[in-house]
Amino acid sequence: MEGLPSAVNIYGLEYRIVGNSALLRARSERGRVEYDLLTIEIDEALPLSRQRLTLLHEIIHTLYRLRAPDEQTSEEQMALILSVGLYDCLQRNPEVAGFLIAGEAKAGARGAGPVREAELTMAGYGLAPDCRLEH
Repeated sequence: MEGLPSAVNIYGLEYRIVGNSALLRARSERGRVEYDLLTIEIDEALPLSRQRLTLLHEIIHTLYRLRAPDEQTSEEQMALILSVGLYDCLQRNPEVAGFLIAGEAKAGARGAGPVREAELTMAGYGLAPDCRLEH
């Protein structure tokens, strides 16, 4: 599967997925969700592996916003909200699940292959430059 999927169903709402490099680049963004328009925009000029990561990032934003936890939400409750929401999203959207993992698995290996070093840094997401994803 090459290229972005056309839509994703999140908690029963159908979000269109569109490539939008010019607007996103002008705003220094890789992706964004237009909640009122039910649209997820992804910079299609990014490498495909980065488009996958960005789409997943925007899906998680949407899951979070639709369940709107308050400041009293514990880490465990937040993990439950996101894990149930993500599981539901991937079950409803096998084509999106396929896109997210396509090309990432090593031949003969179980699970996803290594994520490039550049994708592990969190500075691009506005977090401290020394903050890294553990794997």
